[in-house]
Amino acid sequence: MIKRVVGAVFALCVLAVIVFTVLGHGSYSSLVAADGAAPAERAAASKAEQPAEDGI
Repeated sequence: MIKRVVGAVFALCVLAVIVFTVLGHGSYSSLVAADGAAPAERAAASKAEQPAEDGI
């Protein structure tokens, strides 16, 4: 009986993974850009390049 329940839970998990894979097909966007820098790294680099505003 326990084997049957564990098997059913496993089968449902596999089915859920397949369904989520089909639903997400074509919507992948990489977190790493072509140059290898993550978006947070690029934002930090561009912020460091900008001169500080002193309110003048």
